[in-house]
Amino acid sequence: MTRFLLFFLIFFAPTITFAQDLKKDNYVEIGLGLVIISDSSTEPLTGTSPNGDITYNNLQLNLESKNAIAWSLEYGRHIDRNFGLRAGVNYSSFKGKLKRIYGTGSYTYDGTTYNVINSFNRSEVPNATSYDTSINILTANLYKDFDQVDSNFTPYIGLGFGQADINNTSGKENVSSLTVGFNYDIYDSTYIGGKFLYNKVSGPTNNDGLKYEDVDLKTWSLQIGRRF
Repeated sequence: MTRFLLFFLIFFAPTITFAQDLKKDNYVEIGLGLVIISDSSTEPLTGTSPNGDITYNNLQLNLESKNAIAWSLEYGRHIDRNFGLRAGVNYSSFKGKLKRIYGTGSYTYDGTTYNVINSFNRSEVPNATSYDTSINILTANLYKDFDQVDSNFTPYIGLGFGQADINNTSGKENVSSLTVGFNYDIYDSTYIGGKFLYNKVSGPTNNDGLKYEDVDLKTWSLQIGRRF
């Protein structure tokens, strides 16, 4: 995380300094949204888990998660209003709960072998909570606002890069993001907005030794913000 913050400061410091000369505005916003989590697929695995309590036999799992509610906080600064550029740091958090498991192969846990060719709902999966995921994402973002003449409505697009901290995994993962949204001024310094956020998270390895492929997160959210 320290390397990420250092990257942000190096990358954005020149533009933020330039923005100060132009007396551009800071902003802070909070958001609430619905996260659609793509099915997470593991790479095929034969062997035992790191702590030895699970044995895998050519196991490849697909985990379907329930949709989750996410909250977010962003602080940023308008870099150049002539070009509609701004930069922001966004922190978001949510918890995904396992819905069902399906796939190929089998695994043995606590003396019982489970063939995952069949689909198992959450209530049928032993130790199901170990497949739940709490995800915290921190990204640095660059936005392009499309200001409308004589209008309070401002659509925008954005690109970002950062890291995800996922529980029950061995480390932090890289995240890339794409944002499409809009803001609507309701007072001089206050606005509301909506956005679609697409995050791609590099495949993590969980504490049971399963390596996952990349995970896609699609978030629809509403924001309220204030410039100062």
